[in-house]
Amino acid sequence: MFSAVLTADPGDFSGQSEAHHIVSNLKGMRVLPRNGTVCADLYHGELMGQFTVVAITGIGPVIAGLCTWELVNKCGPLIRDLVYFGTSGWTPQKGVLNPPQCKAANGYGEIIRIGDACVSPFTVNGNCKKSNWRGQSKGYPNQCFRPEEASGPNATYLYGQCQFYADNIRANLQLSNEITRSATSARARASYPTRSKVVLRQEALYWELMGEGTRVRYPEITDEGSPTVWDHTECMEVDGQFFWTDVPYEVKARDYVAEAINSAMELSGEDRVGPG
Repeated sequence: MFSAVLTADPGDFSGQSEAHHIVSNLKGMRVLPRNGTVCADLYHGELMGQFTVVAITGIGPVIAGLCTWELVNKCGPLIRDLVYFGTSGWTPQKGVLNPPQCKAANGYGEIIRIGDACVSPFTVNGNCKKSNWRGQSKGYPNQCFRPEEASGPNATYLYGQCQFYADNIRANLQLSNEITRSATSARARASYPTRSKVVLRQEALYWELMGEGTRVRYPEITDEGSPTVWDHTECMEVDGQFFWTDVPYEVKARDYVAEAINSAMELSGEDRVGPG
C-alpha cells in the first residue's frame, strides 16, 4: 500500500514545480521516464516513513484527468490515500466586506496570510456560474454584487456535479482530519517554512493599504508565528478552468464555500456557516 500525492503545475506556469518541496524530501527517489507516463512527471520514494508516489499531472482538467486515471487504473487497489496538493490564490480575510451593500468592512481580527494552508475534502467547480467580462463589470461602479448565474452550484451537467463532497465522505473526512492533526502537531510546526523578508514587506504593505481603504485596524505583520493550517470547517477550494477576480466573484466564491460546507456537514439553523 502507498500514498499518492498529486500536484498540477510542473513549473511551466509559476516557474517552480508545485511538488518541488515534496520531491526534495523523498528518500530513495526514483523517477519514471516521461515517455513511460501520460503524467508530466512521476516520482516515488519514501516520504515521512511512508512509500509515496508523487504525480505532477500538468495543468488543466483533461491532462489532470488522464494522469489520475492512469495512476488509479494501474495501481488503484494499492493506493491507501490520495491527496491533491498545490498553490492557489486565496481570500485574504474572513469576510472583508459585507454584501450586498458593502458599506462597511468586517472588523475580524483574523487574516489569511501567504504560506497558510487549507486542508479540505470539499471543492466547488466555480465554472457553474456565468462568468464573462460584461457580467463582471455589470454593477460598475458598485462592485459589491452577486453576478448572474447561468445555472448555479447545484447543476449536474458539468462533470456530473458542481459541488464535490458526497462521494466517500466519511473516509474523506477521516483523511482530512488525519492530515490536519499531523500538520498542526508540534513536530510539524517545528519544520514550517519561514516567510522571507520580501514576502513580509509585501504583506505589510498590502494590509497597510487595506486598512487605509476599510478604516479597520488589522493585526500587525511580523516574522513571528508560523503559518496557519485551516481545516474543512473554515475553508475549501473553489476551482475553475479560467481566471476570475475582483469583488463580485469573491462574493460568489464565499457563497459557494458556505453552501458546500453546510451541505456536506448537514448544518442547519444557527450552526450554518455564513459566506463571510
